[in-house]
Amino acid sequence: MKNIIAGVDTGFGYGIGMTNDTEVIMKNYINNITEKEALNIANTIKELNNKNTLIKYNGKYFICGDACIERYPDTMQRLNRDRIKDEYHLIELLSIVGQLTKESEFNLYLCVGLPNRSKGDSKKFEDWLKGSAFEFSYLCNFGEVKKKVYIKDVTCLPQAYSPIFTLPRNDMNKTIFSVDIGHSTLDLMLVKNMQTVMASDTLLDGEGCIRIYNNLKQALIRQNEDKKITYYSYSQLQEILENGNYSLYGEEQQIENILNRCLEEYAEYVFFTIENNMYKYMPTVDTFIFSGGLLNNNTFKTILSDKFKQAYKIPLLVQNNRSQYTIAEGLKEYSNIKYADKLEVVKENDIKAAK
Repeated sequence: MKNIIAGVDTGFGYGIGMTNDTEVIMKNYINNITEKEALNIANTIKELNNKNTLIKYNGKYFICGDACIERYPDTMQRLNRDRIKDEYHLIELLSIVGQLTKESEFNLYLCVGLPNRSKGDSKKFEDWLKGSAFEFSYLCNFGEVKKKVYIKDVTCLPQAYSPIFTLPRNDMNKTIFSVDIGHSTLDLMLVKNMQTVMASDTLLDGEGCIRIYNNLKQALIRQNEDKKITYYSYSQLQEILENGNYSLYGEEQQIENILNRCLEEYAEYVFFTIENNMYKYMPTVDTFIFSGGLLNNNTFKTILSDKFKQAYKIPLLVQNNRSQYTIAEGLKEYSNIKYADKLEVVKENDIKAAK
């Protein structure tokens, strides 16, 4: 049976999974629907991919990602602080890892990211999944595509720690300041020689994107007061901030000035949150690495980068247009190191089978 080595990062906006060969990104919308609804939708699915994710698990039916929000636009994104034994979080994980391989049955060696606030849950999370087997199916117009995954091992890493493994090997042992701009929290971590400088119970965080979402929402409500628009969803705000889509409710929005003010305020908040909490360590930092989808916004990235360049003469390391992938990529690289012998076993078995 084939071994799959994967890193999976699940957050408020997206779930992202990676192996050396494949990557899957799925919007974090999941809805439990009836069998009748599921079968009707399945008849419209001609191709299995992250845009058409319909799952049957444990006698229940779940529609996920783009397919969910298109058919059930009132679905709320989920962010459960306690992910352990949470059915929706399990569905998110299964729907992603099942698309990382064409194998119908496989062993999984998994590395997942947890936010700083969940640092005490790592052991419980690993114990929840390790040694478990899960059977589920993807539904489509050509029937059920069955999957069975045996989770052989699970490792949890802090989300702000995993980006270090995206760096060249000779840069990993430097003094690195890693910042993950998540939905709820701004996770900060200072690492030297691959070791966390601060004790895990004193890791500091601030407000994540929810701060700028709320500021932008209030500014838009004030601007559109005459239209009596009082509600903007997080998905709409996320589109504006990350992808520059200014069209809301079918109308193009003239919001450049509002948006720039919100971006400037949040960049300043991020910078001073870091300075106020970590000022005594800052002169020792060799590398600043940032992750999170908001950094896809070039204006925000430039404003924030300029603040650090002016203060510390060190540029920010940000993956161009892939900043939300940074954590998943780091998790994948870490899993490749930890489970390297499992990859080698697969290669040896493949060679023997070929003979």
